Amino acid sequence: MRYSLAPTRYISPANLGVVQLILAGTVILLFALAPWRALGLRIRKVGFVEFERVLSGQANENAMEFTELRTRIEELETKIRGLDDVGPVTEHLEDMELYPLLSKILNENKPTALSPLRIREWGSRQPGYEKLAHTRLSSIRRILQKLVAEGRASTRVSRLGNTLYEAAD
Repeated sequence: MRYSLAPTRYISPANLGVVQLILAGTVILLFALAPWRALGLRIRKVGFVEFERVLSGQANENAMEFTELRTRIEELETKIRGLDDVGPVTEHLEDMELYPLLSKILNENKPTALSPLRIREWGSRQPGYEKLAHTRLSSIRRILQKLVAEGRASTRVSRLGNTLYEAAD
């Protein structure tokens, strides 16, 4: 308005960049009001905005699928073994020892989520958990997946994309 009264004295609106300011403000407002949670995204870092896909639900579904696949594989292995009944018995005995041990580890470290490798490496150095040093990672994963399927543990994904296990709430 002042520009229209004294154009030589005041800067024109075109030179002020009002249009660009309004456009930038609108984009920032839309960005701030976007329903990121409903889209399955959350802002992880401000600056160069970085998004992290929320994967906990998918990780739980994957654990359930792995448990189902593990069950089917075990059924196939028993059919293939035929007369050899020693393998499943030793595996069952190992599971009976590992199940309470892993459950105890998850409950003792409740706010912290652990990977199977970290459980084995850390546990092998702790008193009472020495058995983990000689345990296969596949056995630890199998028991952890059973705990997830039973609802006694939950999973989440680390920044590197590894599955981490923690005691369920």
